[in-house]
Amino acid sequence: MAKSKINYRKPGNELLDFMINEGKLLWFVNALVPELEEGELFDYSAEQESMQKFILDAPFISYFGKDALPRPGAFIGYRIVDRYMQQNREISLHGLMQEYDPQKVLKGSRYKPA
Repeated sequence: MAKSKINYRKPGNELLDFMINEGKLLWFVNALVPELEEGELFDYSAEQESMQKFILDAPFISYFGKDALPRPGAFIGYRIVDRYMQQNREISLHGLMQEYDPQKVLKGSRYKPA
């Protein structure tokens, strides 16, 4: 359902495009089912079309070693989108899903990893 709401008018091959789209999907799910624990949210998976090393489900990311969590790109994308929505409270869920410029989302989030 969430994938049908994303505006894909600007497809890209950049990692940021995939991260933001994955983050929007997760944010959409969280908006509809806010009682989900974060662990449950990140285990939610649909057919993925993304950069395998950073987006797809796996026991761990081999690039980072066995202690790394799976799907770091989706996790960071979700954090960026969440921050974007916190910084821009006037934007609706529909508005988020229609925003197709990942650079705008990243800049508008003022995201700074902890």
